Parts: sequence; C-alpha cells; structure tokens
Amino acid sequence: MNSFFKKKINQIRATAIIIISIITFILMLIVDQLNNDYQQRLLSIENDLVENYEAQYETVIYCYRELSHLYFDKIQTNNRILEIMNEANSATEKQRNELRNELIELSNYDYQKSVEDSFRQYHYVLKDNTSFLRMHRKEKFGDDLSSFRYTVSYVNDNHEYIEGFEEGRIFNGYRFEYPLFYNNEYVGCVEISLSYSAISKLMEDLYDTNCSFIINKSVVESKVLEDEIAINYSPVSFSNDYYIDNDTKDSIDYNLQEILINQSDVTSLLLENKTFHTHSVLDDIDYCNGFISIKNVEGLDVGYLIFSNNCTHIFSLENTYILQLVLLSLLWLVCLILVILVSLNRIQIERVTNQDKLTNAYNRNLLYKSINQEIIKYKKQGTIFSIILFDIDDFKLINDTYGHIKGDLILKNISEIVVKELSIDGYLFRYGGDEFLIVLPNIDKEIASKIANEIKNTVNNYKFDNIDKTVTLSMGVMNYNGEYDVESLILKADRLLYHAKKLGKNIVCNKIL
Repeated sequence: MNSFFKKKINQIRATAIIIISIITFILMLIVDQLNNDYQQRLLSIENDLVENYEAQYETVIYCYRELSHLYFDKIQTNNRILEIMNEANSATEKQRNELRNELIELSNYDYQKSVEDSFRQYHYVLKDNTSFLRMHRKEKFGDDLSSFRYTVSYVNDNHEYIEGFEEGRIFNGYRFEYPLFYNNEYVGCVEISLSYSAISKLMEDLYDTNCSFIINKSVVESKVLEDEIAINYSPVSFSNDYYIDNDTKDSIDYNLQEILINQSDVTSLLLENKTFHTHSVLDDIDYCNGFISIKNVEGLDVGYLIFSNNCTHIFSLENTYILQLVLLSLLWLVCLILVILVSLNRIQIERVTNQDKLTNAYNRNLLYKSINQEIIKYKKQGTIFSIILFDIDDFKLINDTYGHIKGDLILKNISEIVVKELSIDGYLFRYGGDEFLIVLPNIDKEIASKIANEIKNTVNNYKFDNIDKTVTLSMGVMNYNGEYDVESLILKADRLLYHAKKLGKNIVCNKIL
C-alpha cells in the first residue's frame, strides 16, 4: 500500500479509535457515577430499613416494659406475696413446698392474664439465687441460678432493677427482673419475661413484616438444660452456628429460608455479630432482609432478630439502574456504529479519490505525492528510488479486435500481475489509458530493470481469457539522481518507453541506445 494512502487510512482509523475511546471513557465515567449513586441510594435505603427495624423493636420493648411494670406493681403491693418470699428464705423444704403452693394460688390469676398479654414467665427467686417458683414450669424449682442467670445474680447482689435479653435454663427471653422487699428488707427477686416469639408476633401485627429470632448455638448449649434444647430449639438451614427459637420458627417461611440458603454472604455476616441488611430475589419477588444484632444483659452478642418483607422500592431502584445501564450501552453501540460507518465512508472516499476503479491501482492523484515523498527522502537521507513507466503494446488493436470489455479485463489482470510481482517493493499507478507507472523506493536502476523484465515475462506468459495472442509490454526504467522534479522524471521515463517502442516493442529500456 502506498505510504501516503496507508498513512491517510491509518489516520482515519486512529481518529475513529480515539473518538470511540473518548466516547467509551465518558460513558464509563457516567456508568461509574450511576453506580456510585445507585450504591449510595441503596445503602441509604438499607440504613433506613435497619433503623426502622431497630425503632420498631425498641417500640415493642417499650410497650412490654410498661406492661410488665403494671404486673409487678400488683406483686409488690400484695403483702402476702412479699411475706411468703421472706419466710421462704429461711424455711425448711417442707415449709417451702407449702409456701410455694400458696404463692401459686396468689399469682395464678395475674400470671394467666400476663400470658394472655404474651408474657411467658413469672419466676420467683430467693435472695441466695435459688429458684423458688417458675409459674411456667411449676415442677422445676430449687436449682441454683448463680452460674446461669446474670440478671438474677445482679438483682440479688445490687437490689436494683435490670432488664434485657438473657438465655435461661429452659427458655430465652427478654427479662424484666425486679427486686422484692418486705418491711424494707430485701427478700429476693421476681422476673416477668416474654419470649422473642411474643416480640416477633407483635412486630408482625404492628408493622406487617415477617420476624423471627435465632440464637447462637454455643449460648444455648452452655445454659439450657439438655432435655429442653430439642423442645425449644431447631437448627436453621442457612447457618450451622445458630438455632431458631421454635416459637418463631413459623415466621421464617420457606421462601426466606431459600433466600438465605442461596446467599453465601449471610453465613459470614452472621459471624461478625453486627446488624446488617441484605436484599435478594426469589421467584421474581424482591425481598429485604434485616438482621438486628441482639445483645444480652452482659453486652455480649447472642443472636439476631430477622425481618423480611417484599421490598418494592429496592426492586424499583434496581430496575431504574439496569434501565440506565441498558440505555447507555445502546448509546455506546449507536456511537460505535456511527463512528465505524463514518470511518468506512471516509476510507471509501480515499479509495475512490486515490485508486483507479477498474484496476485498483493508485491513480494520478496520489502519484505526484508519492514521487515527491521519495524525492524529499533522497535529499534528506540520500535514499535512491526508481520508476518504471510501461504500456500495453498495440492496445488499440486489442480493443478493436476483442472489444473494450476484454481490453478492460486485460488492464485489470495486468494490474494484478504487477502488484503480485512487486509484493511490498513498490507502488503501481495507472497513469492514463493503458499506461502504468511503478514507483520503487530504495531500488536502483539495475534492480528496477530486472523487476521490469520479470513483470514483462510474466505478462507474456499469462493466458488471458479468450485472447489468442501474446500480450506484450514496452517499459522505460528511470532512476532518480537528484537532478529532476516530478514532471521531468516522468518525462525521462516516457522517452525511454517511446524508445522501447522504436526498438521493436516488448522491451525494457533503461537508456537511449
């Protein structure tokens, strides 16, 4: 390919690449901005959801706290209950059994009412941390709670109220632990507590969201009586490190379990013991899942409240984000196609402007630029070059005999032969009619003459379709020695060509004989 033509084509291609790169870069910046905006908005939604869940939880706890205070007021204003607790601290086992039965009678009505209000436990404990009466399990009493129940030990040691989550020997729960006094003497404590199933149920009723509770296995297995674990807890499908409270098991429906199983990051996030949020899609439904970390009264992370509901606003946000990416992709594709089409059109214009339509050889528009370039190289670097001017002998006779269509085919075939013979050593130009000119950079006259003879011989031996005569060429070879301009150099080659004709045609002439 001619260096001028090649340079022009390369410039067009380079310009196209630059334009595409700029467009791609700009669109990538837009995509990056869209992604950042999407992530920020998603994070904002997730934070709002988590804060909303936490606020809901605190509201529910507040409601139950106020309700537990009402039940405790009935206990602390019942003088006989306080007297029983006082007597039980120093009573014999037989006496304690009698006192316990009386306490059951005194507490039963209010306990049943508390159960209707979703409380689970009334638990009376003596001041030495001995369980005296569990209204929820009346047959279990007399065990020392010192090693298992921080809230009990705290109240008995400090004689002051405490509340919070705590795992027990039987149930977990949110415990409101109250000190008891008889005649200003400390006599023990009473716990009014509720399960997390009650918390979950109220949150579901108030806020229309699925809510369940899971607790760390190590916490359960270190405190709960062995025969109670299987009764009150079940493994969860999405983590080997947690149990689910059976009372909240129904709140984790099949869909949610499937979602959590398929989210590999949930298991690792659970181990971090931090509040977090996930969202996922199952059966084309978008779910928001909030995991609120629950601490016990000692400030240790022990479990999670899990919230789940349909999340249309995140789904809408995702759809908008995806739509924006699709539109940007389409815009990039349209720009790419337009740039390619414009570039191909410009390349085609260059071809039409600089190449002969019939033979695909370069035309005269490019010829003078090409020779001028070689002249400049010669003057700067001393680089030699040669030209070959040739035409087809008796071409008018060929046209008259075989017709112009055959004549055009011969011109085309000869152009193909020359280009093949030249390989990368030179450039072929159609100078006019049946005349062609070859520019040979870095080639002296002797080698140029050899090339010319090889071309001539190949054409002589070529079998043209339906042509029963040998096609011959007359050729003039001229090298540049620094003395001529373009016109003068071509004129010298033309005189050598004319001399070859005079010598009998089908001759390569590089000097006047």
